[in-house]
Amino acid sequence: MKNTIPVLLTIVLVIAGCSTSTTPSNNNNNNNGNNNNGNPAVGIAGPSVGSTFVFFNTWTDTLHNYLTEPTADTLTVLANNVTFGNRTNVLKVLDKHYDPNTYPNLISFDTSYYGYDDGGNFFEYDTLYTGWYEFPTNASSNPSVRLGPHILLIGDTTWTITSAMTFSGADTLMAAKQLFQTLDVTGVTRSVYGTDQYFKTWYANSIMFPVRQRDSAIDYNAHGNEIGTTLVDKMLKAYSIK
Repeated sequence: MKNTIPVLLTIVLVIAGCSTSTTPSNNNNNNNGNNNNGNPAVGIAGPSVGSTFVFFNTWTDTLHNYLTEPTADTLTVLANNVTFGNRTNVLKVLDKHYDPNTYPNLISFDTSYYGYDDGGNFFEYDTLYTGWYEFPTNASSNPSVRLGPHILLIGDTTWTITSAMTFSGADTLMAAKQLFQTLDVTGVTRSVYGTDQYFKTWYANSIMFPVRQRDSAIDYNAHGNEIGTTLVDKMLKAYSIK
């Protein structure tokens, strides 16, 4: 899900959006291009065109108080096996966002990009910092990347972020009314403007897509003191694999 970088945590609260209701497909257990090990096969970039994923998103503080009304995203695959951002095997997705907090402009659209490699690792593109985050699906890789500068501050090369990811093991998770076998990734993203983001992603090989993403953004003032925390929890509620 789009992709949730610290800046996005702010932007998504002020843009509008919408989702549609879908029901799980009858072929939910289809590996859809996975090889015998459950990893994406070479030349396959995830679910086919027309596949959809519906996520409900909750926004809370450290005391679990709701900061806003829940939002929703309907992700629809526009193309796969494309080349983008110096990567092949890329999935191009339309994100239809619904936000009841932004009445009367409830609907917004964005384009997201997800990638796969031959080792079964999952990638998500940051359109603001123009770079890829790698989600390792095994313990052999613990990638750390530096992205930036920010697309709106291209002249200021100090506006960058550093992201470190770690594979944290296999798990099972109930989402979209079924039990998924997941590969879990934890990580931290640090920016130069005073925000740390701690996150966890549950990735399901069976649908080649995350089924949950949880992000906690911690803001600091100029003196290094914590001034606020926002927790965003994105949970898959329905999907359809074409």
